[in-house]
Amino acid sequence: MTLNITVITASRIYQSSDYRLSRDRQPISNSTMKLIKLQYRSFDGFVSYTGIASEEPGSPTTTAHLVMAWLEGSPNLNFYEVVERLRSRGTAYLKDLERRHGKRYRLTFIAAAFVKGKPTVAAISNFQRIDSKALPKDMPEMVTSWAALRSPKTSIIFFTGSPSAVSMPNRATLKQLLRDHGGDAARVRLGIADVNRAAARSAGPDGPISEPCTVISMDASGRGFQSYNDQGVESHHIMNGHRIDLSSALESLGLSGSPVIVNSSFGTNKPAAPTPYECTRKIVNVQSVEYELIEIEAGRPGARAFGIDQNGSVLCATGDPDGQPPYQYWTWHEEQGKRYLGYSSPDPYAAMSPAGDIVLLSEHRNQRTPLLIREAETVRLDVPHSMGEVEVAAVTTNGTTCGTIAINQDHTDGTRFRPATWSASGDISILMDLAGAESGRTVHANSDGLALVWARTGFWGRATLIWNLSSGEIQPTDDAVIPLFITSTGHLVGVGQEGTEQFPLHSTDMRTWRRVSTNLGFSPTAANDRLEITGRVKVDGYFTPFRTTALGSPQLLPALEFHHHYIRAMNDVGMMAGMANNDDDVHLLLWRPFS
Repeated sequence: MTLNITVITASRIYQSSDYRLSRDRQPISNSTMKLIKLQYRSFDGFVSYTGIASEEPGSPTTTAHLVMAWLEGSPNLNFYEVVERLRSRGTAYLKDLERRHGKRYRLTFIAAAFVKGKPTVAAISNFQRIDSKALPKDMPEMVTSWAALRSPKTSIIFFTGSPSAVSMPNRATLKQLLRDHGGDAARVRLGIADVNRAAARSAGPDGPISEPCTVISMDASGRGFQSYNDQGVESHHIMNGHRIDLSSALESLGLSGSPVIVNSSFGTNKPAAPTPYECTRKIVNVQSVEYELIEIEAGRPGARAFGIDQNGSVLCATGDPDGQPPYQYWTWHEEQGKRYLGYSSPDPYAAMSPAGDIVLLSEHRNQRTPLLIREAETVRLDVPHSMGEVEVAAVTTNGTTCGTIAINQDHTDGTRFRPATWSASGDISILMDLAGAESGRTVHANSDGLALVWARTGFWGRATLIWNLSSGEIQPTDDAVIPLFITSTGHLVGVGQEGTEQFPLHSTDMRTWRRVSTNLGFSPTAANDRLEITGRVKVDGYFTPFRTTALGSPQLLPALEFHHHYIRAMNDVGMMAGMANNDDDVHLLLWRPFS
């Protein structure tokens, strides 16, 4: 019996579900997704379940898959029709199981949604009610009980499945969190995950609850976020009667494997709901290293930082005040301020060299093409006929741009992407032979004409290649590593991975990778020519920035409290550009060493 936690407030609904699948009171799996996201024309919400999770041990078909099958193909349902379908189909399912196995199973669905802007919750069960109280007996039919907010100033918490596993102190802590910080959805999700973790520990390692869980939040507009507590688990989503299945989508593209997602956000075309949360911008880790944190701009969802040059100029892009495209490119410098570049893109990609050269994607003749900006010269880079879907990753001091191009326009061809580089004059070079790999992209290059390529075979297979732009020769490196950076002396920085945890690697001979002295979870995101490495690590549930060297120990950088951070670029004097975000705001940031 799993644990579901449902919280409703006037502005958001939250729901959690753990991953444990048990048989005869023994855990057999910790990776079963028991929550389905629902998006219909008349409401947005989700449903989770507790009780029987699969009819047969080891069956890939879980109760979540049955729910999606019951709803698939029926568009334009309202919330009450969805609840009734869960009740009637669930009752038929339980009766069929009882007839075939001679045993009455328990099952509860918890459905929560915003209906005409108001949060509503229903428990559909044959053994318990929405208030966690048991029904008089395990019934042959499922019944529905309802709950809704009486006052917009209150919140309600529901524990279903194994409510007795949640202690009274932990219930009180969660209530206090909602009173003090109920507008900060990210903090509430973390608080719910903490309650689930404590309940799992109290039930023991062989109990019915897993410590990891998924927690989802949604506002009245249908926008929200789902966290998976760093455990890759397949997501479930019904959109107006259509099943959104990532596995099937990848299969249609010719890709194989069972994809997993660690975090996801989702949106809607409905007007955004007003946020009740105001960011305090409190800076933490101020004593950890000699760095200061400077806010460049704040408040626009979708804002991005792309690069930083040696003088501290930062390349960014922002959309309209609601964070919608097209995104306008601009640069910022502490003394010169903000300067718009006059170019935009609905899906921006850009990079900046140490010398201040800029490459960006902009619309040209109804096609998104790369543009190189060097001092007073602007060069439109070549995109051959019938090719496209360009991405740019980096630009060197001599004006070489590296990135990716699709060699055909067949979107069902998962192998259409190839590593590409462009000279300062705009000429393109495409690496067609990938030493057995099917597709790839150039992630970085140095000024000596060596490019770093990330090549892929299928969905999961990967390899790192060194591409000599002068001779055209390629050299593979050892091990399956995600490449990140190549220095002017040919040293490499890459990303290793164990499960969902990442860690930095480096290579001095362009072949053998060595572990940088960090623990798992220190995920590198940028490096510089002095082999300084920066990235992020989760601290108290939030991605916090760090800095290290190939031989040194990691140090936490100043950060905005209760925000996730991502550093995109670091120059050779140690200045870094990146972002910090919560559910509602994005801050563009500069980290600068004290002189």
